[in-house]
Amino acid sequence: MEAANDALKVARVIVASAKANGYLEGELSVLPELADAEKQIFLQIIAALDRHLDGAKRDHLTLEEIASMFSFVFAKAAEAVTNVARHMKMQFDMVGLFDGKIPFGADDFLRNFCHTSHLAGDFAEVFLAWRETEEGRDVDPRLSLLEALKWTWRITAGISLEKMEQRGFFEEEKQSANPSKEKK
Repeated sequence: MEAANDALKVARVIVASAKANGYLEGELSVLPELADAEKQIFLQIIAALDRHLDGAKRDHLTLEEIASMFSFVFAKAAEAVTNVARHMKMQFDMVGLFDGKIPFGADDFLRNFCHTSHLAGDFAEVFLAWRETEEGRDVDPRLSLLEALKWTWRITAGISLEKMEQRGFFEEEKQSANPSKEKK
């Protein structure tokens, strides 16, 4: 139960930052494919994190590596939304996860959004500051990082989904989910 409470603490910090910085207003948009992609990528992130720390013979990440992970998740969430919009298979590699050199194949509009937004940096900054508080120091560092990254993914995916919807993507999915009355 303690882990769930700790996860909730981190979620509140990231969501509060999203609202304070104007990234999140109201409910998050979600698609089942994005929930599946979240699970897929986070299993890969956890495995990559273990390999990275074992290979580096350390038990912690540097501040730069943590910041890179926020940027990575941010970019990959936008890429996932692009893949759903274009009906492409989800396939993630972990290139750039720790070094900030993140290749991603997002829609040009989303790529521009990612290059101009401060979301990943804002979330990394608020997470690192929270981690230094009494509350943050009492939470498992790995759990708190993964939880913060999870909410970064969810918020970015929601924003990206809204941006793609504004551009006319997902109209077909909306119509099939809410079929209109038959025309006479």
